[in-house]
Amino acid sequence: MSQNMYYRDLRGSMAQFDPITSEQVVSVSNGTLTYTALSQRLAEYGLSIEKIVFDNNRPFSNAFYADFERALYCEIYLQMQNFEEGHRPLFRELERKCESGNERLAEQDWSSFYTIDVPLPMQAYDFQKRMPQIDPLQVFDVWMQIYKRLDYSNGVWLPETIAYVFFMLQRQKSLPHKIMGWYSSTGEWANFRKMPNLQSHGLPTPAMHCGLLTIPAGVRICCLEKCSRRTL
Repeated sequence: MSQNMYYRDLRGSMAQFDPITSEQVVSVSNGTLTYTALSQRLAEYGLSIEKIVFDNNRPFSNAFYADFERALYCEIYLQMQNFEEGHRPLFRELERKCESGNERLAEQDWSSFYTIDVPLPMQAYDFQKRMPQIDPLQVFDVWMQIYKRLDYSNGVWLPETIAYVFFMLQRQKSLPHKIMGWYSSTGEWANFRKMPNLQSHGLPTPAMHCGLLTIPAGVRICCLEKCSRRTL
């Protein structure tokens, strides 16, 4: 297994969010764990196996507990030899959040919420479902925080998500100082105060410090400083 593939899974987004099957539990755990046994262990902490999502295309970091409604997330290490002992602290923390609720989510402290409560491979998944709950004037900053952390988004950003966050950016009274302008899908340059209509010009993208952003419509973020390039 290449080191690049390991890094891509570790630092990249999940791309499939399918409910885990009994066959996958047995296969990934090399027969040391069954679907029934996993379900019973989760139930001891008030958790449900139906909340485990699995990406069959990822050799690493491919199973996560993902309860969007209660904002409960953690990685499930099916290959771990001492599964119960290794996961006990994680499950106890989720159990605690079940009982007391998620303080950072309740306070809408989005920076801390995505830093502490949502594993990196699940952040795009959660954000795209939770966008309507986020203050429209904050939504671009929250999205940008996630984007800068993800080295590989693996094609999970939906065009409507990109359009929405940039549309909301236009409504902000003060723009981040490092965001200077945009390129349209035709390659035309302008600053944000001359932002074109999204429908007639395609999706706008900002020039900023984080590198080159390629989105489905071929729109680009161009960096003003030397830094690595990345692709959506």
